[in-house]
Amino acid sequence: MDLLIKNGQIVDGLGNSRYRANLGIKAGVIGYLGQKEPEASEVIDAEGFVISPGFIDIHTHLDTWLLFDPVGAEKLSQGVTTIIVGNCGFSAAPRLPGKEGLVEEAFPSFAGVPWSWNSMSQYLTRLNEANSGINVGTFVGHSSVRLNVMGVEKRAPTGEELSKMKALVKYAMAEGAFGLSTGLIYVPGIYSETNEIVELCKVVAQAGGIYTSHIRGEASTLKRAVQEALDIGRKAKLPVEISHHKAVGRDNWGSVQETLGMLENARSEGVDVNCDVYPYAAGNTSLGTLVPSWVFADGQAKARERLSDEMARSKIMEEMLTPSADEERPLVETGAENIVVSYCSDEPALEGKSLAEIAKMRESNPAEMVLDLVREHGGLMHSILIILFEMSEDDVDRVISHPLSIIASDSGNPIGKPHPRVFGTNSRVLAKYVRERGVLTLEEAVRKMTSMPANKIGLTNRGVIKEGNKADLAIFDPAKVQDKATFSSPTQLSEGMMYVFVNGKMAWDSNKPTSHRGGAILGHHA
Repeated sequence: MDLLIKNGQIVDGLGNSRYRANLGIKAGVIGYLGQKEPEASEVIDAEGFVISPGFIDIHTHLDTWLLFDPVGAEKLSQGVTTIIVGNCGFSAAPRLPGKEGLVEEAFPSFAGVPWSWNSMSQYLTRLNEANSGINVGTFVGHSSVRLNVMGVEKRAPTGEELSKMKALVKYAMAEGAFGLSTGLIYVPGIYSETNEIVELCKVVAQAGGIYTSHIRGEASTLKRAVQEALDIGRKAKLPVEISHHKAVGRDNWGSVQETLGMLENARSEGVDVNCDVYPYAAGNTSLGTLVPSWVFADGQAKARERLSDEMARSKIMEEMLTPSADEERPLVETGAENIVVSYCSDEPALEGKSLAEIAKMRESNPAEMVLDLVREHGGLMHSILIILFEMSEDDVDRVISHPLSIIASDSGNPIGKPHPRVFGTNSRVLAKYVRERGVLTLEEAVRKMTSMPANKIGLTNRGVIKEGNKADLAIFDPAKVQDKATFSSPTQLSEGMMYVFVNGKMAWDSNKPTSHRGGAILGHHA
């Protein structure tokens, strides 16, 4: 063996009880698992430590971040060895010639890296050249595809446009995308009808991919939005993943009991459906989601025009403060006092302040202040990021403990005062939900972070500790692993992760990254 890890407690990723064994790594894979001690060039004594598969985070938004900071320390410190990007409808590719600006403009990137690709394969090649410290795969984003073909028009596609979109999805799948993602509260995904998504998902199904969705609302529209995702899975005949499942707004708390039942029933009827969940009662999105979606139709210049017109502003503010049967209204459902700015490049002094506080500073009301901020920052939906304290802890417990849920961070770039989930998700599950509160057993928590996400997207050689699998491993002290990131101090690395191996290379050693970058670019191929 190149390396022998002896005396560790193996938690295999399948939910089986832990057991004591020695593990050998050879040429980047698990070459031995058993009670013997084969000869090895190097030996680590893991007495008192757990050895698990490296964690797989299937919902992130770090599409361009690894080009800026390829080490991935914020993930390695939690034992994460693989991330999937391209979620919520936005992927960094494709970008058709002449449409590059549209995709970049709509994309919540903020990494400050030059975009030097057009196709999915070119994007993955660029990621590979960055020499990432962790493995990366991607979905193709429905909004990105729609932008390339239709721009930000608020209408259904023509037959020709739908054919072009299907071709783009087909190419992206052939070039390695794991499936199609939608973001149905974001422009332009919010303008699509169910049948459009079904038709695109049929293409994904033919390539053996999955459908993952930020559904069409998680407040009063939650149940209908979940039903739409299940209907798409049925009609297109492909697996479904409901992203960051939750119920937002006090009036909707508790409704996840019903939606989780909907998932169970769909499963019994043959729909391969799961959801993912992060271990926090606060979400993170763009300030523009507080504004009715029609404002952003037809592009940035038109949005700025609407945000400057007094009659239009009056109509917009009225809608922002009136519950809607079709769109979320966070100012009503969550409240300005519970929404905090997490990133504002031009005015970093606003970061960490609630919308109620900013409105008071500006001697304005929250709705008018939101419109002013969006207009001042270019009229773009994603120019400013916010954290919303909008869920109940009981609901988080319900979703995390449910057999169909997968742990995922939904983490964006660590800029401004980011959501602590970027630095803390997996460690927090092990510390708070396993060790402190017993919501999950250690074996079940590890399963939700390893074999479950691997099976969902079709990673056949990761997520389980067995001979022949890739040596993506997390070695940690279950009594000490701990998230340190908080909402007030969100960029602190987790603690207690002793070693992390990525494709057999030691990427993390005693609470710090090494110089070894073992990350691979993962592609899905039917």
